[in-house]
Amino acid sequence: MERIDDDAFLGLDSVRELNLDKNNLLHVPTEALQRLLALEDLSLAANQISSVPVHALNFPQLKSISLEVNRISSIEANAFAASRTCSTCTSARIASRGSTKACSGHLSVGSFRFVQELVRLEMPNCLIRSVEQGTFQTIPKVQVIVLSRNQLRRITRHMFKELGELYSLDLKGNKAAEIDDRAFAVLPNTFDGTFQSSSNRVLYLYENPWNCDPLLDWLRQWLRDNRDIIIDAPGNPPAVCKGPGPLLGWPIRTLNPELPIIPGPESGALKPVTESTTHNKARMHLAAMILGIILGIFMITLLLLLIVRYFASQKRRKDKEAMEDQRRLGSTIAGSVFPSPAVPMSTLHSRRNHSYQLGRPWYWWF
Repeated sequence: MERIDDDAFLGLDSVRELNLDKNNLLHVPTEALQRLLALEDLSLAANQISSVPVHALNFPQLKSISLEVNRISSIEANAFAASRTCSTCTSARIASRGSTKACSGHLSVGSFRFVQELVRLEMPNCLIRSVEQGTFQTIPKVQVIVLSRNQLRRITRHMFKELGELYSLDLKGNKAAEIDDRAFAVLPNTFDGTFQSSSNRVLYLYENPWNCDPLLDWLRQWLRDNRDIIIDAPGNPPAVCKGPGPLLGWPIRTLNPELPIIPGPESGALKPVTESTTHNKARMHLAAMILGIILGIFMITLLLLLIVRYFASQKRRKDKEAMEDQRRLGSTIAGSVFPSPAVPMSTLHSRRNHSYQLGRPWYWWF
């Protein structure tokens, strides 16, 4: 369905919720919807809508609008303006299909001027590159802002300034490498006044190329001081530093390792001269563990060889003793059957063979 007739909803004055998801609507059906004066929740997700013109959403009771997974390339500054249209709107979801077109690359200060009651704004996958100063300040009651997977390279100090109700901010998957000092608050180097006490504070920072130089130390220190704030989502890679070199892959919330530093060859910048001592210690512990395992295996093998050799020598010794016992036993048995003469046989043999030499009897001397 690419379009809706102007009289399609004639007589449905009390409709409060309308879902037109997963159609092929090319435009916001303003003429057909203008009769739904009680409409509070409108979902136009997963269509082919490419723009939101002025006065396209003329619904005085509207509280929630969803335009996610469309082909939106622009949102007019006064798209929600029509006799203060959507003055009670509390939720807006706008997103691109992520293909050839996307949401507006620039958010102007008038984008949300007429939705001042908005408490939830979702604009993921919109290729947003910049936000004009004062844009989000027109929705001071906003509590959740989702700007994930856009093209933001820098979070400026005016972007989220003085949003006292904000407790969840999703910036994952952007190209942000730095955040201006005091980017989230009025007070220097803190988020005080931006995030109020809450049981569930969220600031998704992962999948960004953070440059963890001294200019970002204030943010990292604040994250360490407020560990209840969630910066990573389960099943996703943690928020880590992409630079400078020695801090590559280092968790953004973790305290830097103690490194000796010297002035760099250019611009007098301080550069670490060695790698992270913590990483070195981890590598040393791992190497020691591997070496210990190898030595343990070697010692066990050597001990087994000694045990085998000992038992083998004992067996040979017992076999030798058994053979000697058998030899002695055999000699004893032979002697009992054929008793030996008192005079050795060799002597008798010698006497018998050589007595003729004297030519006299053996008893001649008597």
